[in-house]
Amino acid sequence: MSALTAPSTLSAAPTSASAFNESLSREAAQALDSYRIKDTSKVVVRFKATGNAPIMKQNYYKITAGNRFQSVIAFLRKELAWKPSDAIHPIVEDGIDAEKPGASTCTSDYSVFDDPVLAKFYTPPDNYESAHRFDPTARWTKAEEDAVRRKCDWRICFFICICFAALQLDRGNISNALSDNMLHDLGLTTKDYNLGQTIFYVTFLFMELPSQLISKKVGVDRWVPFQMIAWSVVAACQCKLTGKKSFFATRALLGALEGGFIPDMILYLSYFYTSAELTFRLSLFWTSLTATGICATLAAAGILQMRGLHGWAGWQYLFLIEGLITLAVGIFAAFWMPASPTQTAGGLRGKGWFSEREEIIIVNRVLKDDPTKSSMHNREAIGPKALWKSLSDYDHWPIYALGLITYVAPGTVTAYYTLTLRSLGFNTFHTNLLTIPAQVLFIINNLGRDLLSLASTKPNTHPHRKDSPSFLEK
Repeated sequence: MSALTAPSTLSAAPTSASAFNESLSREAAQALDSYRIKDTSKVVVRFKATGNAPIMKQNYYKITAGNRFQSVIAFLRKELAWKPSDAIHPIVEDGIDAEKPGASTCTSDYSVFDDPVLAKFYTPPDNYESAHRFDPTARWTKAEEDAVRRKCDWRICFFICICFAALQLDRGNISNALSDNMLHDLGLTTKDYNLGQTIFYVTFLFMELPSQLISKKVGVDRWVPFQMIAWSVVAACQCKLTGKKSFFATRALLGALEGGFIPDMILYLSYFYTSAELTFRLSLFWTSLTATGICATLAAAGILQMRGLHGWAGWQYLFLIEGLITLAVGIFAAFWMPASPTQTAGGLRGKGWFSEREEIIIVNRVLKDDPTKSSMHNREAIGPKALWKSLSDYDHWPIYALGLITYVAPGTVTAYYTLTLRSLGFNTFHTNLLTIPAQVLFIINNLGRDLLSLASTKPNTHPHRKDSPSFLEK
């Protein structure tokens, strides 16, 4: 598709609309000035139209404005049946660097910040942690955006997946421990195990909301490392379980300390990614959980063979070793996780991960995707009114219902899978290995559905990219 070009032979718009045309020309000129572009021969202007004219058949048209804007207006009138009563808002998209390699897809997002009426309601407040990097006129190339996204993937998303893996390591190894006759060693029955798991999930659920409120107040970068260090200590101490009371106590503490970890991490990722990008990152997030289950199972198959070493059971070594691994990750997280894209200096991050230019790109692309993300800074507590507003939002209730029932079936199978396999006569080693195929199929299903979703998504559902077909060219 080629851009609409205003032929040089077109004359200015009819005299009857000259006053309006002159006004519109001034608007376009001001738009150019706002981007500090002087050479209009290399400018592409996107015209957003409102009204009932045929131009509204497409959301946007790109017009190479190599001539006077009067000629562009005349072209609109002749080719698109535009009338002066149909408002047109010119927005600059490409600049003088458009012909440079890699710059042909220069990004200039259309968002609420381009509307003078809406912008004042969404402009970040002064206490927003990245307010100093907010610039609605900022423009960047696709190559720059891709480079920043890759850096976020390796330094943020990859590490978050490691943290999630640590969570699964300590909350999932109970299943591996069961295959090593843990219940028999502790004098517990299946009923005791059921009660212990119920205690774990009740305390986990009970702490979901308080944990999120705490993390919003103190910051995810502070709260999550504390959670990981605290629950890893409890997890490691399970190597000294002696009976029913200690089993119930550790189940309760693990549930309480792990509660809220997942939503906290999702909130943290939203600081660095747009909503469209977050979908695939969350898929990786959940894939890391299952991949950890596979790796932990393979490790458990070996660790549990240590039964009898120094008089300890294999499950005792399992809890101790995996608890210490999570402790190491938690301590590392305390010095690795930055508070926000504009607060990366310090700790193991040195002088910071992102340049000023990269910070501007991250902040503005995220806010243009969702301007409400600047309504609170990253260490601001949620008040009672805001909490009630969220809880009473009935649009979220179906999601809550899904969350309550989605894992009923798989959760039940997972909790008793190893016990069932042992009762069928499989030994400890084979029991653990037989849990792997289902996890592999889960990964294939998870990533497959996500990739299929991305492939089937229409390009014009991502309107913030200049090179998206939502900015249609006739």
